[in-house]
Amino acid sequence: MPETIKIDHESQIPVYKQIVGQVEELVRSGEYPDGCLLPSMNELSAALDISKETVKKAYSILRNKGFIDARQGKGFYVSAAVIMVTKKYCWLMLLLAIILEITGTALMKFFAIKGGMEGYILMLLFIFCSYFALSKAIVKIPISTAYAIWEGIGLIGTATVAYFIFNEDLSLLKVLAFMVILSGLIMIKKGTYTVSNK
Repeated sequence: MPETIKIDHESQIPVYKQIVGQVEELVRSGEYPDGCLLPSMNELSAALDISKETVKKAYSILRNKGFIDARQGKGFYVSAAVIMVTKKYCWLMLLLAIILEITGTALMKFFAIKGGMEGYILMLLFIFCSYFALSKAIVKIPISTAYAIWEGIGLIGTATVAYFIFNEDLSLLKVLAFMVILSGLIMIKKGTYTVSNK
């Protein structure tokens, strides 16, 4: 595992900060999963040709941030707590992506009626931010699940906004269709947990 951490000795960023930043990113991306054993301080210092004190300082910061735990006589492991925080963060990003999508779509309708190019710029900003938040969500959430929820809830949310703000029709047939979509999303989410727990 030491080879996944690379140090730029020409960089103005201190070496210990480079290690901290890379380990944090490896944990967030899932490359270092929950319970993953990190290289020992001796292994990492030898692999990167740096002092053991530099590695010790980096690991100390990572422990204080909650990214890793030290187990007596066993070494350093990725903390389960930070993995849970990361997953919650991804779900929050998905929720934000949905809200931004609904808002951006509603703005598109509003400025299509009102007119004015400045409104379209605002709409594009919301849509861009929605995709950006979605890209953060799929770090831990399977893209098939995240996209289905984003699109499905976004569709229902947009129809609801259109009904209350723009007085668009919301027939019983549409409501039944939305219930079918929600049922499908619940099945997708349940299926995701089933696969991940195998």
